[in-house]
Amino acid sequence: MENDPLEQQVITTLQSMITKYHQMESLIDRLGEFESPPDNLDEINRLVRNELDAIVKLESESNGVKEQYRNSRPHASERVKEITLQLAGLIERFLMKINRFEQHVQRSRDVLLPQLHQSVRAVQMKDAYRKNA
Repeated sequence: MENDPLEQQVITTLQSMITKYHQMESLIDRLGEFESPPDNLDEINRLVRNELDAIVKLESESNGVKEQYRNSRPHASERVKEITLQLAGLIERFLMKINRFEQHVQRSRDVLLPQLHQSVRAVQMKDAYRKNA
């Protein structure tokens, strides 16, 4: 089964997904490097959306091939199993990074929101004293 074209399609698809998840992981790592929002946050968000769209598209396009592969044999080859496990590990690591990033954002919001409210209140009070003075 070395030259099985269907298996080769599945392997190529899985490897493409690994590449896309590595790219996405790299973007998430870049976001995590900043204590405050970077100047190019919109650009990074656009890149993240583009990578996510590419992953969704690749998943969608590969469903038929993967289903056909599953239906054509009782078990996946060792190579397909190996690459699938690699992809699963990458996705798990990626999701853990996303979770840590979300927790970081939540903590930052919890610190910054009260500070913002205090600043707004201070400005409002200052404006009120000016009007009454």
